[in-house]
Amino acid sequence: MGLHEKFNHIANISEQERLETVKKLARQQLLETSKKRFETCFIGAIYSIEQKFGYLWGHDKRYNELTQSEKEFYVDWEDLRNEILNKGNRQLRIFLNELEKYQIGR
Repeated sequence: MGLHEKFNHIANISEQERLETVKKLARQQLLETSKKRFETCFIGAIYSIEQKFGYLWGHDKRYNELTQSEKEFYVDWEDLRNEILNKGNRQLRIFLNELEKYQIGR
């Protein structure tokens, strides 16, 4: 391999390395953005429920200020909230694992 060919080879490797770096960064950005979007969906749903129905479990009160009925709703709300978070996080993990099967291209 002559000197000219070596420089061309180095230039090609550098371009390939640059492209691989761009692909890795794009993949990382896609994963982070996807994660934020998923979390926004289920966290946003929880927030909306709290805004609409939070009065049932005394959302803005201290626990010792709650009525018996509010305490019972609070227990139910905590169970539901955890269920939403668990299901959302499970689906997020499944989605991120699915994304691992794909490559970022130009």
